Amino acid sequence: MLFFEDKIYIMAFGKTNETRQIAQNPKAEICAFKGMTLRIECKLVEDNRPEVGKALVDKMPVLKPVLGENGENGVMYYLSDATACFFKMMELVETIKF
Repeated sequence: MLFFEDKIYIMAFGKTNETRQIAQNPKAEICAFKGMTLRIECKLVEDNRPEVGKALVDKMPVLKPVLGENGENGVMYYLSDATACFFKMMELVETIKF
C-alpha cells in the first residue's frame, strides 16, 4: 500500500486476471485485522503515471527487480469513493468516508 498525493494506492502485478476483472468492475472491498477489523469499500481507479510507480519502488526497493525502475510492470490503482468501517468484536466503532 502506498500513500501518495493524498491518495491511497494499491498495486497489481502486470496485466492479469485480476486487472481485467477490475477493468470490468472497479468496485472492491479490502479487509484487514489487527486487534480491530477494518473493512474498506471503494472504487479502484487506475493511475499508471511513472511518478506513482517510482514512489512505490522507492518505498519498497525489493519490488524494483520485478516492477522495473518506475513500476512499469505493475498496475497502480488509487482508492476512490471509499468508506472505511472499523469493527471491534463485531461491533461498528467508526466509519470514515474518503
